[in-house]
Amino acid sequence: PSLHPGHGLNTRGLPGGTTPQDRFVKMYLLREMAQAHAPPASVDEAIVVAQGLLNTVHLVRGTIASLGGLDGLEWTNWAVVKIPAERRFLLRTYSDLAWRDVDLSK
Repeated sequence: PSLHPGHGLNTRGLPGGTTPQDRFVKMYLLREMAQAHAPPASVDEAIVVAQGLLNTVHLVRGTIASLGGLDGLEWTNWAVVKIPAERRFLLRTYSDLAWRDVDLSK
């Protein structure tokens, strides 16, 4: 069977691969390491950790090969951090990496 280069397979085998599985495992491992060695002491510190972890798996448009006509380019359209206890939702988009803090209690 032939392998299509999409879904991050063009980087398979490279350190820091970009398949969904590679990115999930990377975030999990880094989160566990951060929690074990420097657990956040506040919500603000936890947000910084979450944002840093998301930065490690951000996909730049055009760096992941597509499957031709089967799908489009893969890239990180947006990222979110949810803080349910405070009813907050942080959002950033690909074209504006500044985080927007939405207070859902208002």
